[in-house]
Amino acid sequence: MSALPRIGFVHIPKTAGMSVRAALEQHYPAGQVGATRFDDRLFGAFTAFHTFAPGLRAETLLPSDPVPTDADRPLQLGHLSLQGMCRLVPVDRVVTFLREPRARLLSHHLYWAVRPADQNEAFGEYQVQRHAAGGLAGFLGADAAAHQHDNLQCRMLVDEPGLIPPDRPIDPAHHAEVAALALAALDSLGHVGLVEDPAMWTRLGAWAGLPTASVRTNVTEAGEQPIRFTGPQLTPETVAMVEARSAADLIVYRAVVARVLGHDVGDPVAFADRQFVSQAERYGRVVAAAEAARDAGATPPAALPPHTPPAAPAPAGRRPSRWRRR
Repeated sequence: MSALPRIGFVHIPKTAGMSVRAALEQHYPAGQVGATRFDDRLFGAFTAFHTFAPGLRAETLLPSDPVPTDADRPLQLGHLSLQGMCRLVPVDRVVTFLREPRARLLSHHLYWAVRPADQNEAFGEYQVQRHAAGGLAGFLGADAAAHQHDNLQCRMLVDEPGLIPPDRPIDPAHHAEVAALALAALDSLGHVGLVEDPAMWTRLGAWAGLPTASVRTNVTEAGEQPIRFTGPQLTPETVAMVEARSAADLIVYRAVVARVLGHDVGDPVAFADRQFVSQAERYGRVVAAAEAARDAGATPPAALPPHTPPAAPAPAGRRPSRWRRR
């Protein structure tokens, strides 16, 4: 049996990461998968990691921690920044996936809003999800949650504290510079995919040298605990906030759409807008279903499934290791 390929998967929240993880883990025995799941970047200015449950703390890699003893395992994956992952895996063996940023942000808010409270107990004093429970405007307006809602894809790729503060949104004057740094970081990776790419799984498999099939897990729906916010969440004001909190990520996403999908999708701006509108419609349906169930005193019904692009024919032959479209 040939050696399993070395892969480090940077899982940006709400970018089909659990599905990618499940697809990769099918090929790796448990003893070949690293145990690190988080690093400090995902937690912003938070420092009270000693309040984490012991098991969770053991899975969290801080800058002051030594390199984990299982860093030599071929598969490493988790909500780690690119810099954290590169302590475990060479950068040219790192893969990540991007999602239309405004759609990702709506999905992220919904995930936090419907997440059962007991699932957050292991995080000790880190309870940022509480900002999401009151509604979208409160979530996007909370500086304490900026590390979760403001240009998260760039934040996980770029380590520049002078440009990316952990406790407030990025200054709009720095959006273009941050996006340029994020694109340069992506250029160094082995593979960069798009959640909206119909050939996402084919391209991943070709790069990894592993057969990968479409997997869907962890789709955010209305939870068993009814949401507490009421009324329309997508108002002109909150849509403007979503745009502002996604501006640097949008620059990056549109550039990657042009590189990966090229003429297959036409105008990257229009393509991105279609993904946002689709997710906004779904977000509204899930919220409305949860509100109706709450008002009726019932458990929210399962929401409609998210839009899934149609499958596309597999590209002919194996693609080069670099992720740019040739």
